[in-house]
Amino acid sequence: MAKALALIFLYLFLSFNVSAKRTYKIALSSSCPYYCTEENHKKGYIVDLLDLFFKKHGIKVKFETTPYARLYDNLKSGVSDLALFTSLDVRNHSNFIIYDVTLGVSSAGIVSRTGTNPVVLDFIDLKDKILFLTPGSKASEIIYNEVGKLNKDSSSIQLITGSRIHDRLIDLVALGRADYAIDDYNVLKYFYSKSAKKNKVVLTPTSISGYNPLKFVSSKSLPIQSIIEKDLNKFVEQYRKSGKLQILLKKYNIIDWNIVLTR
Repeated sequence: MAKALALIFLYLFLSFNVSAKRTYKIALSSSCPYYCTEENHKKGYIVDLLDLFFKKHGIKVKFETTPYARLYDNLKSGVSDLALFTSLDVRNHSNFIIYDVTLGVSSAGIVSRTGTNPVVLDFIDLKDKILFLTPGSKASEIIYNEVGKLNKDSSSIQLITGSRIHDRLIDLVALGRADYAIDDYNVLKYFYSKSAKKNKVVLTPTSISGYNPLKFVSSKSLPIQSIIEKDLNKFVEQYRKSGKLQILLKKYNIIDWNIVLTR
């Protein structure tokens, strides 16, 4: 009996050492304020939090910039160990492991020209509007498909790709190229607050795509899964109670996701 227990403890010890020495690759889509790649002094609040957490536990990680549309493939192929998705994007993917920890919440925002007051509660409210969307997410896909069914002109909905997408979305609406640009509210708010065109456009929140928690996802079980699910939740809650989370989120011009999810 004693020998069996000794072997179990040895196995657990070796497993922990292997997980500690390994570098875990985390795929993130470049979207300030979540993950910033174009700001020298800001990495994104999620990276700021995870850096602190993983260093505390002696776990090596590498954040890899990955287009949102490629997150699935990178997980399936093993290029990435973990990725951050909205719960909407992984709702029907039973082959993925969704970690029981929330690192934010995603909802939609609408950029329109100053003087407009869009009230968008359903897809019918977007009928016959010229829309700009960003590709890759389930939310954009649903809006594209549902509004496309209502419109006779398929060219009224355009997918904007390339660099500086959110700056360009704001600029294009300001120039009158579209009625609305729709994407993640927190991301649009971050870029809207710094835009030279913000006097020409307004940003309005909408619940059209719901409120979707941000979740860690992997394609297979990882040695650090229990650490993330148990200890990361505790770490975030302690950070919240200390007031440090509020200070961090204020730096990125967003509010605590707990407030959004418990309204």
